Amino acid sequence: MVKDGTVDEIYAEEIIACIKKHGPYIVILPGLALPHSTENAKGAHTTAIGFMKTSVPVHFEEGNPAKDAQIFFTLSSTNPDEHLSNMQKLYAVLTNEKALEMLKKVEKPEDLLEIDNLLEKQQG
Repeated sequence: MVKDGTVDEIYAEEIIACIKKHGPYIVILPGLALPHSTENAKGAHTTAIGFMKTSVPVHFEEGNPAKDAQIFFTLSSTNPDEHLSNMQKLYAVLTNEKALEMLKKVEKPEDLLEIDNLLEKQQG
């Protein structure tokens, strides 16, 4: 997201500050996190969702594996309508068991397109 100008590096600092203040609220399912800050946070330049998958879990709360994550959807918001639309699309992914299983196996960008294709077919 930094590379394409969606956010500046300071945006990551904003996310970290939120986690330090509020705890690991970004882990919404075991293994999956939605890092974000507030709308129009410092360093956010557009509304978008970034995807990252790590090879080893990130531990957000020592001794609590339910607060580990390997799949990250980083949210940036400068437009509430676009953000709502993005969240609806993300909700469709996160509430689809097949899509969640596919996310766990993602290794390249094309794998994400396969998930998108799956959802489009199911919505028909």
